[in-house]
Amino acid sequence: MGIPKFFSRMEAAGYTRIVDNIGWRGDDVHTYAVIDGPSFVYHIFRACDKSIDEQFEDIIGSSVSYTDCAAAAVTFLETLEDHGIIIDSIFFDGALPAWKRPTRRARLQKFAHSLDTYRKQQDKRTKSQVASVEPLQSGLVPPFLVQAVQEALVGSRFKNLVYSVPGEADEYCVTAAKKACLAHVDKKIAIFTSDSDLAVYDSGRQTHIMLLDDYYQIQPDALGSVIKATTFWPSAIARKMWRDNLHELAYYMAAYKDQSVARLMAKIGPGKFPPVDEYRSFTEHFTAKVADSLSLLQDDEAERQSLLGLDARVAELVHQAKTKTGLASPDEFEIFLPFVIEDSSKRSAWRVGSGIRQAAYTILLKHFDCSETPIREFKRSGVASGSLKVSGMDDSALQMGLDALYEYFDEDTRRAASGDESAVESWRTVIIRLMLADMDDLPQPDDLVDLIDGTLCTDWQMVHLSAHYQTTFYSVRLLHQVMRYCHRDGRKPKLLVRLDGMPGIAAFFEPDESIAGTDAEDEWCRFFEEHLATMNT
Repeated sequence: MGIPKFFSRMEAAGYTRIVDNIGWRGDDVHTYAVIDGPSFVYHIFRACDKSIDEQFEDIIGSSVSYTDCAAAAVTFLETLEDHGIIIDSIFFDGALPAWKRPTRRARLQKFAHSLDTYRKQQDKRTKSQVASVEPLQSGLVPPFLVQAVQEALVGSRFKNLVYSVPGEADEYCVTAAKKACLAHVDKKIAIFTSDSDLAVYDSGRQTHIMLLDDYYQIQPDALGSVIKATTFWPSAIARKMWRDNLHELAYYMAAYKDQSVARLMAKIGPGKFPPVDEYRSFTEHFTAKVADSLSLLQDDEAERQSLLGLDARVAELVHQAKTKTGLASPDEFEIFLPFVIEDSSKRSAWRVGSGIRQAAYTILLKHFDCSETPIREFKRSGVASGSLKVSGMDDSALQMGLDALYEYFDEDTRRAASGDESAVESWRTVIIRLMLADMDDLPQPDDLVDLIDGTLCTDWQMVHLSAHYQTTFYSVRLLHQVMRYCHRDGRKPKLLVRLDGMPGIAAFFEPDESIAGTDAEDEWCRFFEEHLATMNT
C-alpha cells in the first residue's frame, strides 16, 4: 500500500537511528533474521551494480550478471551469520493481492516510459558523448533477477529457509517474526527490508526493522568488523504512544501526507479515535492473516517444494486457476510478464514465444477444469502498458504444438548427450531456433553467436534481439513449470522429461568468454548460417 515518505518522516521525528551494534564478527547468536526476499534481491543488485567499473559504460542496461547477484546474495547471508545473526526465513511473493493490481499497472506504465526515455537519452549520448543516462539506467534491472536469486538460494545451504508463498511476502515476514519472538524470547528479531509497509504491521515486541536501502554496510572495527544498519523498532515507538502498534499513526500519515509526525501524534491519545469505517478499511491492509498458511508451508515439505518450483508470476497464475479467482474478475485470469529491456520503438518482444505460453496456459486451465477462462497478458506496448487476451487451444492443436516442441528439444538434447555441445550450449541453441521460428525479420549469424556467448549489448538492434531471446527462454520456462506442477503426482509426458534438463536462469545467461575470437566462434557462425539458409528456402 505504501505510506508516502514513511521512513524519512519518521527519521525526521527521531524514530530511526544508525547503530553500530547489530553485529560484530565472531559474535554469539543474538539476532534471528527474517528476510523480505524481493527487497533483499534489489538491494543485492544495487550493491553489485555500484561495483561495476567504467569499462562497461557503453553497455545498454546493466552489465551485472545473474551469477554475480546470486553469489553476492549467498555471501550477504553468510556475513550476517558471521556477525551473530542467524537466518530464520526468506520469503518471496507467490501471489500479490488483487487490490495491488492498479499499482502493478502503474509500474508497468512507468517502466515503459522510463525505457523510452532511456533509449532516447542513450541515442543522444552516443551521438554527443556528453549526456549522462546513469540515473535512468540504474532503474532498468535484469528481467528475471528475483527468480534467479531465489533459484540460487534454493540451490545453496540456505535452501530449507526459502519460501515462495501463496500471497505477498509482507504478511509472511511479520508472521514469521512474531513466531520467532515467541521461540527466542531472549533474542532480537530483525526483518531486513526496504518496504515501509513492514514497519506498520504488528511484527512482535522484539522485532526491529533493518532498512536495506543504501544503509547496510560492514565497517572495520578494532575487533575485526561490525555491521551497521538503519534500524526501526515499531513496538517501542507504539508503546510511547500508549498503543499496541503503529496503525493509527500510519493512518494519519497516509491521510495527511505533508504534515510532520510530531503534529500528527497530537491526534493520538485518550479519547481520540480516527473515523471507524475508514480506519478499519485501512488496518485491513496491515493485519497479517496467514498464520495457518505459514504453518502449512513449514510443516509440509511437499507443499513448500511445489511452490518453490514456480516463479512468482507463474505461481500467481496457478493460484488464480486453483481458486477460480482472477485479479479483476473470475471471468478472466491475468499474468504480468517480466519487464524486459527492449527497443521501445518496436513491438513488444513478448510477441515471440506466445505460442509456447498459450500451450502452457491451456495445460494449466485444463488441469483446474476452467478451460473456458481466458488469460490476459500484461506487457509493454509502445511507451505505455498494454494487454492481450489469450484463449486456450483445442486438444488437437495443443498436442500438435507439444509434439513439435518435443522435436526441437529432442534433437538438441541428443546432440549435447553425444558430446557435440555442452548441455547449456544445447539449450541456448534450441532457444535460438525457437526464437527464429517466431521472427519475421531474421538476424545475422554473428548476432546469434553473440547471444550464445552472452556478449553485452551496445546497440538497440542487439538489445531487441536479446529481448526476443529472453522472452523465448522465459516462455519455455513457464511451460516447464506449469507442466511440472500439473504432472507432479503422475507419469511425466515425454516433453516434460526433456524440459526437466533445462538449466537455471543464472547458468543459461552466464557469459561464455571461451567462444569469442576462437575457432568455436567460426563454427557457431557457420552453424547459424546453415540454419538460417534452411529457413529462407
